[in-house]
Amino acid sequence: MTVAVPPAAAPMLIDRIQPRFDATIVRHAVAEAPAEQAYAAALGTDLLALAHDDSVFRVLFALRGLPDRAMTVLGGEPARAPAPPPEGMRLRDLPASGEWVRLGEDPGRELVFGAIGRFWGPRIRWEAIDAPGFADYAQPGYGKIAAAISVRPYGEGRALLSYEARTAVTDPESRAAFLRYWRALSPFIGVLLQRTLTAMAR
Repeated sequence: MTVAVPPAAAPMLIDRIQPRFDATIVRHAVAEAPAEQAYAAALGTDLLALAHDDSVFRVLFALRGLPDRAMTVLGGEPARAPAPPPEGMRLRDLPASGEWVRLGEDPGRELVFGAIGRFWGPRIRWEAIDAPGFADYAQPGYGKIAAAISVRPYGEGRALLSYEARTAVTDPESRAAFLRYWRALSPFIGVLLQRTLTAMAR
């Protein structure tokens, strides 16, 4: 009996952009649509509207902001005025420079985006970066997040949507602090990733 050997999987773009990492989380969802349609829907989903309409998103983001607000109160600091929200937030519109940036795309199959910051303490700080400088960034005290939305055919007229977020930390002391944060927060981050994918698939 001859067993057919499936073809080797195509390499992932995120493997080239951030091959080494200290933590990762991956979630999947099935879309009742061809892969090309699912990819366009994923990149066109308004994440700001999703966060506004989904009560679970609102609760989890509020919990994440508690340490920052507590430091403001305990330190007697004036509350910082929040920046006015954009009209919408879609992955297809990500810029090549700023805080959250487009790092690369395999059109129709995978989009990689990311940010660099310090997000495991009471004060969240994001760096202004550009896509070409992401891979070589090595300043101590920071974490590098590379996230990928990818799509593959999944049977007849369906697609598998995947969302992976990888974090690499730039020095051992910060890595230890980040991993303590990660152990506590990763279940909630997984919920956010899954609800994002479910909304994209829907």
